[in-house]
Amino acid sequence: MSLPALAVRRPISVLMSLLALVVVGLITWRLIPVQLLPSGFSRPVMWAGVPTLPTAPADNERAVAEPIEDLRTIVRSDRVTFRVEMRANADSGTTYAQLRDRLDRAAPNLPEGTQQAWIWRHNPNDDPVMIVGVTYPPGASDAFETVRDALSRSIERLPGVSSVEINGLEARQIHIEIDDRAARAAGVDTAALVQRLQRDNFTMALGTLDTRLGPDAPGQRIRVRALSRFTDLEAIRALPVRDGLPLGDIARVDFWTDPEPPIHRVDGKPSVSLMIYKEAAANTVGMTERVQAELEAALASDPRLEGYTARTFFDQGEYITSSIDQLQVSALFGGALAVVILMLFLRTLGMTLLVTVAIPLCLLATILTLYFLGDSLNVLSMMGLMLSVGMVIDNAIVVLENIDRRRRLGEPPKVAAVEGAREVALAITLATLTTLVVFLPMILLGENPMLAFYMGKIGFPVCYGLLASLFVALVYIPSGACRLGHSTAQTAERPLGPVMRRVQDG
Repeated sequence: MSLPALAVRRPISVLMSLLALVVVGLITWRLIPVQLLPSGFSRPVMWAGVPTLPTAPADNERAVAEPIEDLRTIVRSDRVTFRVEMRANADSGTTYAQLRDRLDRAAPNLPEGTQQAWIWRHNPNDDPVMIVGVTYPPGASDAFETVRDALSRSIERLPGVSSVEINGLEARQIHIEIDDRAARAAGVDTAALVQRLQRDNFTMALGTLDTRLGPDAPGQRIRVRALSRFTDLEAIRALPVRDGLPLGDIARVDFWTDPEPPIHRVDGKPSVSLMIYKEAAANTVGMTERVQAELEAALASDPRLEGYTARTFFDQGEYITSSIDQLQVSALFGGALAVVILMLFLRTLGMTLLVTVAIPLCLLATILTLYFLGDSLNVLSMMGLMLSVGMVIDNAIVVLENIDRRRRLGEPPKVAAVEGAREVALAITLATLTTLVVFLPMILLGENPMLAFYMGKIGFPVCYGLLASLFVALVYIPSGACRLGHSTAQTAERPLGPVMRRVQDG
């Protein structure tokens, strides 16, 4: 039994599968992640950096770059950066692990003051999805703390937000400048003093204190911790270095000020910029909408932000929405033109609507496939869907036209639906497969993984749509065509019989 015959003989099963496709497809349309660019590809390049104390580049080259070696190196006064180029088909995860192992093994041989090495792999989704400029009053002395506490931390708590970076201002740092001459005169060891300052500012858990005299006796269990943190500058200045000698007598303690601070201005006013990043699987559009709402609510209700204003310079969610809206409008125009052309040639409303229904069904099946494969709806996949709009109705038109032709010859609707679809089934199957084969060389470009990845994000939705169109043409089209009324083209051919007989008699 062929697929069209099974579809015609099992109308309830076909109807239920159609309803399931529509319902699940609409649900996945709402749940599928929406992004600007697809995720999952990492360029075959990594950067590793080792932050150091400010020193001469030659010293960093000798003390940091040479122990790690074998990597392309950029040496600066405050850090050493390495560029790692991988082979085209190298596993980035394995390379990352090997590079981390190399850096960890070299760490004990690096000079004191060298911080933990970092490794960076580029991913388009690692770029900020929003950039917001926040202006503050010129006289605000704690603008960084205000923006961090009132805006940054509230935004980080929103679903889908990964982190928020503040650029333009830095947190206030305490600068302790020891007078070496005064320290020597007082007999203070400077190195020991630095180590003591590092040890003194801490919080340590000491365990619990049980006040009960027995297992069943009344009492309570108290958690105990040791607090040794500096609360203000005066506490640091009053720190005893030796008997009767506070730190303030041999050192200057004050908040550090950057001699060359970065300049951030919005409309000529001092400002900071918020770089907002999202989680990998988060919906970009929904996340940016929540962030925008949180910004407006905080600026309107938080008294700490009086005199502060915010302006969004980049909103990836808005860009995605506008791009998808443009693609949707193009797809709707293309589908409307296809309906008009079909109506002109088929001249029957029922068959035109039957072919037209194939377009949303194939698109829903494609989105359903993308969702369950863990993909997202992005600019590239939307381009693939738009390309497939004009291609997915080809199989439906061929099947329906052949069914209509057999009905003109006088066959019953069910027979015409089964035989008409079965007659062209092999042809449309081969045509669909040859179209898929055309896309394979473009997708499976082994020499350039990046090009193959991004071309695949366009080509795979087209392939999914074509396979869905083949299923729709062989299942839903015959099942729906056998229940349509008689074709108007059939009545238009009836007068041809007497005309042909008069020609033969003449």
